[in-house]
Amino acid sequence: MSVRSVSADGSGVATSPGVYAGLTGKTVQLDPPQPNTIDTVQGIASLDTGRNQAQVLLGGTSGDVNTVIRNVPARFGKKVNVTVERIG
Repeated sequence: MSVRSVSADGSGVATSPGVYAGLTGKTVQLDPPQPNTIDTVQGIASLDTGRNQAQVLLGGTSGDVNTVIRNVPARFGKKVNVTVERIG
């Protein structure tokens, strides 16, 4: 499984139009620490079992963000590759 985590500008809106287009598979639940609160981390996530790939798009804050991914399908295995990108 690979996880793609990208950040956006401080507004919480992705600044690159291709970012959302890269999310494949089904949208899955993402629980931000403070839902619907301005200037806090928000996001969207997708799971594509056909490609053995999950993608997480985070934005809306600066600084470190702890990210926990739960309920990964067993068929993905016990190891993951993580790529972190900053866009914008």
